[in-house]
Amino acid sequence: MLDLALVVDGKRLETGLLADDPATWTAPSTDAGASARGQRFFTAESRDGGPPCARCHADDGADLAYFAFSNHSVIARAEHHLFSAEEAADIASYVRSLPVAAVGHAFDPPFQPGETKVGAAGAGHGAVLPTDDALAEALFPDGFPDAPAWDIAASFDTSTIALPVATPSWSRWLPRKIDATWFTRGDGMLAIAEAALAESGSLEAAQAFSSAAVHLGTEILITTGDHASRVELLRYAAVKLWDWQRRHGGFDGPDHGFPDGGPAFPYEVGFAFFEAAFVSGLPDAMHQAFSWWMAQAAVNPGRGHTTGDRPLNWRDVLTVADSAGAGPWTLTYLHLVGSLEESQGALADDFGTDRGPVRLLAVPLRRVDGPVRAALLRRFLTREAEFLADGGALTSDHHVVLGNAWRDGCDGLTPEQRAELRALAPVEVATDLAACP
Repeated sequence: MLDLALVVDGKRLETGLLADDPATWTAPSTDAGASARGQRFFTAESRDGGPPCARCHADDGADLAYFAFSNHSVIARAEHHLFSAEEAADIASYVRSLPVAAVGHAFDPPFQPGETKVGAAGAGHGAVLPTDDALAEALFPDGFPDAPAWDIAASFDTSTIALPVATPSWSRWLPRKIDATWFTRGDGMLAIAEAALAESGSLEAAQAFSSAAVHLGTEILITTGDHASRVELLRYAAVKLWDWQRRHGGFDGPDHGFPDGGPAFPYEVGFAFFEAAFVSGLPDAMHQAFSWWMAQAAVNPGRGHTTGDRPLNWRDVLTVADSAGAGPWTLTYLHLVGSLEESQGALADDFGTDRGPVRLLAVPLRRVDGPVRAALLRRFLTREAEFLADGGALTSDHHVVLGNAWRDGCDGLTPEQRAELRALAPVEVATDLAACP
């Protein structure tokens, strides 16, 4: 038991359970050969006909030590896979012998954003904000500005701004099953890429391994329509890439272990859930996608390298946030970050097209209150006018997207706000703002 609380008449009564410090944990077996046997059991043996433990975890089990899985939890899981009590104790003894500090806890969602973030453990489950309004109070204590600057989100550190959504716990990272055909499909491309990842540890090897997993996931989906299997494959790849980053640089540098050009593996798992949400019966697929994408946003929201697809497609981010029931302030925050990301770097030249930040307007406008909705439009139209004044041109698709966004959200504006925004808008988009006279 991690904790227990009773709520009586609206009052939370704490039990005061004693905390157990992982630094004090010792191997459950005192046998000198226990660790060596446990390593063999973990990495190479099976008792239930499935793959060895190392297939679903980090190759050496470092994730169990990093996230402080207790002896009891390791033993119970090993016994579930039909290891004997003695063998399970040996596996736990092996985990305790690993030279890996207990940075997080089993209940800490990896990469949870917040001020107290540490490594891949993030800021812990306690950093999840209780309400959407709490985000507004933290970001805009003096109220949301009437005319927010286009680069207002440049000062936002997505790894330290706490959100009212939890990223996936480590148990949600671990694949539920391993399909042996993953490693034989395509002439064994995944197995070959995984071996190269373990051998060289280079960024190129990580990119190749990620690409192999994404390719096979797409092939599985095309040939079988099995979204669940695709999710499990990408979870498997995410665990292996998490361990690659742990071993090659860690998570405490400025790139959080996600170098520019490195695999955006939380995004890939989230994308598999996102596509599944439209056609399959995977439970809570949109909520899952939102949770995974918030982990990706915490470690690398784009940094000017967004392609419109990776490391995050911010239009899709806003879509899943909206579908998952995110509050208006969460949507506003994501809109500000995403629209800035998708107007710089590789997408800078696409501002006047439908692939520019105009595509992000529709989702926030549906859910955001009138004054903030007007401020977001004011921000966009001001930037649009600057773009045109500098010689930019707008495509026909850009006009369509802007017109649709205005029509979908203008009824939440007062007549005065609509008139003010039309007066602010460049003449080139006047007809796009014709709805809601």
